[in-house]
Amino acid sequence: MADKNLEAVLCDLDDTLIPTSKISDAAIAAAIDTIMLKGLDMPREHIYSTYMQIRKELGSRYKQHFNVVFERLGVPKIKAHELISAARMNYHLATMALMPFHDVYGTLHDLNEMKYARYIVTDGNSLDQWDKINKCKFDDQKFFQGVFITEDYQFQTKCPEFYKMILEKTGLEGKRCLVVGDKIDSDIRPARECGIHTARVLTGRFNEEKYEDDADYVIPRFSDVLKVILEIEKAYNK
Repeated sequence: MADKNLEAVLCDLDDTLIPTSKISDAAIAAAIDTIMLKGLDMPREHIYSTYMQIRKELGSRYKQHFNVVFERLGVPKIKAHELISAARMNYHLATMALMPFHDVYGTLHDLNEMKYARYIVTDGNSLDQWDKINKCKFDDQKFFQGVFITEDYQFQTKCPEFYKMILEKTGLEGKRCLVVGDKIDSDIRPARECGIHTARVLTGRFNEEKYEDDADYVIPRFSDVLKVILEIEKAYNK
């Protein structure tokens, strides 16, 4: 390969590198099971639907979902505190199982061998995201050279301005980067506006969605990014 078109791969974290949605669903289920074992005599589906409605209203970054759940369910405060503590403990125990998708470490190793820079580009609460990054050992520079979290730079979510800031800070050109993510709105569209190559990976909640203005490449799993890179480089070197 005489010259390389790409220099860096910008990776979304949740549902791209790690199965966040699946782990979150399991953690919520574990928390509700604990609540019921502690004696909350209500239909499980009612507790679950109340929790999910509050999560939708207040957002996933809110830290006191269960407090609001028990308030809406009319649970007396003394009992609610016991249940909240048990729910939180079992929720966090379930999230301790956090691990990357099975092909992620190997693919990152290959990208390192191929001399492509790697960066994590993610939405969310900075401490929460760093907890995930550290649990998966992604803070090791053999995996990633840098991490960009929207909250750290006062962005609500990923947007073209966020990606432009990343390009400025890294000294990279958009056309020499590839973004890999699972969400069209926050991973793909804003990156494309900055002239960045895009690959949507079908490992998140939106794996069955189809879009007229989809990513440049749609791939089943993270390891397929290696095929995408070869295609981009091949087209560049024609």
